[in-house]
Amino acid sequence: MAVSDYDLIQAWKQVLTLSKLERGQFVTVLTSASTHPQTLSCALLAATELGAIVNRLDLPPINGEKAISRDALAYFGTTPLTGNHAAIAALKASDLVLDLMTLLFSAGAARDSLVGHQDSACGRTAGSAGAHGSHHGRQETRDGCRREDW
Repeated sequence: MAVSDYDLIQAWKQVLTLSKLERGQFVTVLTSASTHPQTLSCALLAATELGAIVNRLDLPPINGEKAISRDALAYFGTTPLTGNHAAIAALKASDLVLDLMTLLFSAGAARDSLVGHQDSACGRTAGSAGAHGSHHGRQETRDGCRREDW
């Protein structure tokens, strides 16, 4: 069923509000060649309308020859973030990441690259809707983890 741009923008605003996005925070939208154009444009508009400073990080596809289907989620292993220190730094510097690749929610190397170790006290990825707010001059997530703990 088709969804109107208006409805999708409202849905993104609700997600961003629930994520405690604040005006002036940095949002990075993680995309690839297969990101749906309507999802992307509506996410960008919603974040911008809420006063965020929005960036887009578009990563190229890799390992196409190893995929077991055309589904982007059908391959586990090396990801576009594996060894991509510049991309990882951009994500870590963000207050919120909108992962339109569903890359950060895998149990693979991308998530481990961001959090360091899955069993850490701050096992939340930037893409898990953990927006950060200012608390006494420090950047903290809602669960009390500092950004440096990612």
